[in-house]
Amino acid sequence: MEALEGFPAGDVFLEALGDDEPRVRRCAIAGVQRSRDERGIEGLVALLRDPDEQVRALAADALAAFGEAAVSSCIEALGDEDEDFRRRNAAVLGRIGTPTVDSLSAALRDERPSVRRWAARVLGEIRAGEAIAPLIEALADPDREVRWHVGGALAGIGTPAVAPLIEALGNGDEGARHRAMEALWRVGEAAAPALIDLTGGGDAETRRRSAIVLGEIGAPGASEALQPLLQDSDRDVRREAFEALEAIKARGSLA
Repeated sequence: MEALEGFPAGDVFLEALGDDEPRVRRCAIAGVQRSRDERGIEGLVALLRDPDEQVRALAADALAAFGEAAVSSCIEALGDEDEDFRRRNAAVLGRIGTPTVDSLSAALRDERPSVRRWAARVLGEIRAGEAIAPLIEALADPDREVRWHVGGALAGIGTPAVAPLIEALGNGDEGARHRAMEALWRVGEAAAPALIDLTGGGDAETRRRSAIVLGEIGAPGASEALQPLLQDSDRDVRREAFEALEAIKARGSLA
């Protein structure tokens, strides 16, 4: 196998991916990667569950080198029953990066919850702004764990996700608005300036929700923005502003 690495022996390398000897499989992986033979992608994905750690590592390197050509196969593997196998495929997708965004965004609508969960996690690692809209849509996923990973992905994207989440804060049903609030809380201090702006205007419900999230974040300037809401014309806004200020004080960090 080592001697063949310098020759166009694609079919030999493909067959050798399934050899019983780990050293042969390692050489075969190198040959497939060097030849750029996309017929080997499925075999490389299968080797991500190989018992030999070095074989798994080399297969992951080869798949990452294939880039976009390997994306669909790795996404399909996110629906496998083996959690470690799913994790390894997700790691490859993260290494490939931006070329995976469109396919992962589409995978947020896959019928399998495990695919949706891992798609959200990888999108959060990649931090692609193009994924914000489909992630916000996925906040309504029926699977609780999927929603949690979607919120984490939006938090990972950070500041670029704030404006779309603020818009979602005022749209949709009660559940959708609550999930937008939770995502803004997970974004953290990067969301505070936009939330502070909302406390000075808009409808009472938006002011109320902004007060709740600012109380959870406790970012610099939050207390100054919350104080005027203690005299708000809406009783619920006044109550949430008071509770938010008390929460900030209790943490010993009057912002």
